[in-house]
Amino acid sequence: MGPQDERSALSLTATWSRTLPLPAAAETPSSVRLRHDMFSKIGRLAARLRPPRPLRKSRFIGLVDSLHGAPDERGRVRGEVQLLLMNQDENIKARVTLDADDYRKALEAHGAGGFVTLVGTLEMTGERTRRIVDPTKFRCLNEE
Repeated sequence: MGPQDERSALSLTATWSRTLPLPAAAETPSSVRLRHDMFSKIGRLAARLRPPRPLRKSRFIGLVDSLHGAPDERGRVRGEVQLLLMNQDENIKARVTLDADDYRKALEAHGAGGFVTLVGTLEMTGERTRRIVDPTKFRCLNEE
């Protein structure tokens, strides 16, 4: 949030309505200057104050960022995959647990640098951690 230059700042100025009397404690400042080092803290606070979005199934498109699977009892690899999801505002990293068939597709997409798509519910599991639960319809976009 905000400019990257360390010398940048944001100044906010407010004036009281002329039709209303000043509050009893008139020591309220009329302007506030926010330094660059406050921008990230304000961004985190804004995210925490924002009302949570209702959880619903959505379609996601992204790249396979990393694979963290392990072989099952039949020797087929399954497990956690980290995706870099393409979102309107930003790219989002999210983890998803895939069965062996979908994990194989994720491995192929990762090797080819191709996009994948899936349907699921994106949940916040921490301040910066996201997980897609109940994944379905996982496929590589370059599949015919």
